[in-house]
Amino acid sequence: MAKLDVHEAKTQLSEWLDRLEQGEEEVVVICRRNRPIAELRAVPQRRTTKRPIFRRDPRFAVPASFFEPLPEDAVTARSKARSESAPRHLHVSLERRGRK
Repeated sequence: MAKLDVHEAKTQLSEWLDRLEQGEEEVVVICRRNRPIAELRAVPQRRTTKRPIFRRDPRFAVPASFFEPLPEDAVTARSKARSESAPRHLHVSLERRGRK
């Protein structure tokens, strides 16, 4: 972070803008009578390349078994747990309709 007084900022503005643009400085604080009054920073530039959507991490691998169907007992256990965890008002409305 660089500190400049107003006069110095006026006379050397283009030099400080170049430094900010090149990344030499992150912030330039402009002071009046040694009191900060403004900050000058570079505006983030847009990407020139496309952002990768998915980057594989070589430390992580998805096993082929991940894509296989679940065993039937796991599916029924999950659906049973789901129906038991349904809100009470849902149980009541299903009972009234004769669905449970």
